[in-house]
Formats: sequence, C-alpha cells, structure tokens
Amino acid sequence: NWWAQSAVVDVIKKHEKWTLLNIANEAGDNNVSNSTFQSTYTSALSTLRNAGITVPIVIDGTGWGQNVEQLLAVGPALLAADPQKNVIFSWHEYTGGAAQNTRITQSYEQSKTLGIVLINGEFANGGVGDGCATTIPYKWLLSEAERVGIGWLAWSWDTSNSDCKVGSDSIFNMTTNLTSAAAVAPGWASDVMRDDPNSIKNTSVRHCDWK
Repeated sequence: NWWAQSAVVDVIKKHEKWTLLNIANEAGDNNVSNSTFQSTYTSALSTLRNAGITVPIVIDGTGWGQNVEQLLAVGPALLAADPQKNVIFSWHEYTGGAAQNTRITQSYEQSKTLGIVLINGEFANGGVGDGCATTIPYKWLLSEAERVGIGWLAWSWDTSNSDCKVGSDSIFNMTTNLTSAAAVAPGWASDVMRDDPNSIKNTSVRHCDWK
C-alpha cells in the first residue's frame, strides 16, 4: 500500500523510463509456502497496477532472496496474474560450494524454458548465510548469465557494508570511493566491474569508458 500512495506513484511515473520497482527486499524467511508467496504477491501486483504503476515489478525470493526454486515454481503464475506481464524475479545468490555451478546453470535454463525473467539481483564472492566463506562461484555465474541471457546486479557499490567484515572492511564493499571507478576493490569486485571476460565493461551493449 505504501507504493500505491499518490505521491509515491507520481515519483515512479516521473522516472518510469529507467525504474525497476523492487517492492520488498528479501521479504520472507525459509518458512514461506509457495501458496502464501503466490497469493501475497498476486495481491500486491493487483494493488500496484490498479494504482497506475506500469514499470517492471521486481520480486525477490524468500529465504533472504536465496530461494530461487520457489521463484521458478511460482513465477509463471505470478507473471500470468500481472495485467502488464512485466515482472522480474530476483535471486540473491549467497550460497557457496561446488554444487552451486549446477544450481546456477539449471536455474537459468529453467527460467528461459518457463518464459519468466530471472535475474541475480544480488551476489558477491561470499554470503552471510554461508558464514561469509568466499566460495560463491561468481565467475561461473557471470559466464552462465552471459551464455543464457540472464541479467545481474552485484552487491554492492559501497564502502560501508556492515556484514562479512574482514578487519574494518566488508567483502561486499566493491570500492573505496563511491564516485571513482578507479577505486574499485581488487579481487571479485574488479573482476565483476572490468577484468573478467563477462564483466560490466566487457559485456556492456553501450560502450563503457573506464576512467
């Protein structure tokens, strides 16, 4: 209902050309059933569209964004329930280990088969739920996303994350200066931004000058 307020709708409409509306970041723990997830977001989609919001609606997975299996199970029904047919399903990939390569590939390919838009709305090289172990195969994620045609957003262009700290810094901080591309942190952050063959710099459709 907060998003459906007239003043908020006005702001969304003003910027609708470049807006993705993620209405509830990582809502729901690991105990949310498929039926509850579907009915809750069906109602939310109806409220938003009835308020005149036409931008893409981003829906995070439960389990702090990590339950991609539920997104794939319920996504087609939620897409069908949206009058605009304009929903993006966001998986936050913070689970590490060798099995993730297969999970990433299968999830990407299944989303294409189902005809839904899946993105990695957040990922890093480690995750809070995985004890901050830096075992997330982010390079595999990048390469498979490029191969299958999946969008992604790394987490995060920041200097002050409080999770997964090593000393005074966090593994999630991708920069030491928010306004300088040259200040990108070494390691996974520089891989994602510029160094990996599937980085932002190397896969941008519009030319990316690195300054």
